[in-house]
Amino acid sequence: MNLSDWIDRHADFTPARTAIRCNDVHLTYWEMANDVSRLAYALKNNLEVSRGDRVALIAQNTVQSLVLAFACAR
Repeated sequence: MNLSDWIDRHADFTPARTAIRCNDVHLTYWEMANDVSRLAYALKNNLEVSRGDRVALIAQNTVQSLVLAFACAR
């Protein structure tokens, strides 16, 4: 089990519950799981990121930063 599995598990049991809220942005567990899946797919297939590669992010704390962390774990 890795970090992204945790989001998927919550999306299965409580998809409509708020997973994260930052300022005016609210994501449900289903929305977050969907965003993580799409970004993980893009990292793997478009940018050819694979297991063991390093991904760096320089950004402020945002919902998108957290989604990226979960996508990298996937």
